[in-house]
Amino acid sequence: MVTKHFGDIPEWVTCTPERTTGLTVINEDNEVYEFQDEGINILREKFDYWLNLKLKDKGVNIIPEARLLKYETNPDGFISTIRIKSNELNLQSKILIACDGVMVLHEKYLVPRHRKRYLHAKSFIKELQQSTTPNFTHLPLPVFHNTMPG
Repeated sequence: MVTKHFGDIPEWVTCTPERTTGLTVINEDNEVYEFQDEGINILREKFDYWLNLKLKDKGVNIIPEARLLKYETNPDGFISTIRIKSNELNLQSKILIACDGVMVLHEKYLVPRHRKRYLHAKSFIKELQQSTTPNFTHLPLPVFHNTMPG
């Protein structure tokens, strides 16, 4: 998806091993489960910097140190209330991406099944095994998460 919208990921944002072949999950009973899921191994800080440059080229406004307080949808997109330090601002946008960490507000609105839900490795594995098309982007991360060299 990234390469489709932003071009090839540059080598300077990757690390060794550059390609990953899967995910290893170790549950609280030390049972090991391996899932095939190919990907690129990146240095997060460098990748975020590169992605930031690409987003700015596409007209995206990045607002660092902003905390999403609330939002509403309207026919033109979103009206968001954010806090930067002690200032509150209302913004109109077509798309809203909140990257405010573990206390992320939008998840409880957009993915209600995760509200106040603490997912342990055993239930994570069960969800993956029951799903014919696991959606890794909307599942909480497992307790232990490692990449396997390719």
